[in-house]
Amino acid sequence: MTHRTLGKLLAYLILQAAVLPFYIIVLPYRYDLPRLGSPLVVLVFALPFVLAVSALGMVVAALFRSPLTVRLAFAAIGLPFFFLAGFSWPTAAMPKVLHYLAPLVPSSAAINGIVSVSQFGAPLSDVRSPFLTLWALASILWLPCDWIRNQDAANRRMMSRTPVTSDNALPCFIEGGSRMNWYFDA
Repeated sequence: MTHRTLGKLLAYLILQAAVLPFYIIVLPYRYDLPRLGSPLVVLVFALPFVLAVSALGMVVAALFRSPLTVRLAFAAIGLPFFFLAGFSWPTAAMPKVLHYLAPLVPSSAAINGIVSVSQFGAPLSDVRSPFLTLWALASILWLPCDWIRNQDAANRRMMSRTPVTSDNALPCFIEGGSRMNWYFDA
């Protein structure tokens, strides 16, 4: 199942390859924002960010099966993630516990790193810590997603081997619209 998870991450990366240059390169030119950095360095820095965010999204989607539940979960955690990044709230005013939790969120490392690389012209060596943090998050978040997907595949195999009898046919019929889709989605 590892190839399926990696394939999905690659698909998300390909989709973002079309959209990300617009947000990171075209819009700053359009709005005359300061841009001292090379577009190539900005895109190289954005690569682990896209992978980390995609892996985080896949973990949340694997935990919550309903698309509506995933949207609600991200709506609930989106604003706290924004504050953790230190972009809208000074990090000096945050409790110490939040300083330790902030690196677990991809946007915390990405916001300061992308601003440094794109607007201040910092080389990748100057933003090494957030760059490596994003790569670590991408690789660490991939593991629970892959594990959950392997468990789902094992459950699907087990369900396909379970014969339908009068004892288990009625619960499957009653739960057909909600729970059975969990076993058969890709």
